[in-house]
Amino acid sequence: MAQFCVEIPDDKINEVLNAIGSQYRYQAEVANPDFDDQLPVDPDTNPQTITNPENIAQFVNRKTREWLIENVKAHNAKVAAAAARQAALDAVNIDITDPQITP
Repeated sequence: MAQFCVEIPDDKINEVLNAIGSQYRYQAEVANPDFDDQLPVDPDTNPQTITNPENIAQFVNRKTREWLIENVKAHNAKVAAAAARQAALDAVNIDITDPQITP
């Protein structure tokens, strides 16, 4: 499988991750899917939030891949729409005459 890679200088990686994470609203803490609202909130046994299981690098990687996929889909849809439009136009072959005009 082909790979598409970018290189980011070591001293800039945190800046890039934080910028993209911020733009796409990365959260270091997320709602606890196991939180039981029938029990008292307890940071050890029943926390309302937990550390995000997806770290910021994983999040940015996923968002980047999603961005690439969405752009390919948008391009393919545009190309397909243009081809369908042209095919519909090319399929019209009607000879319309005016019976009131005699040659």
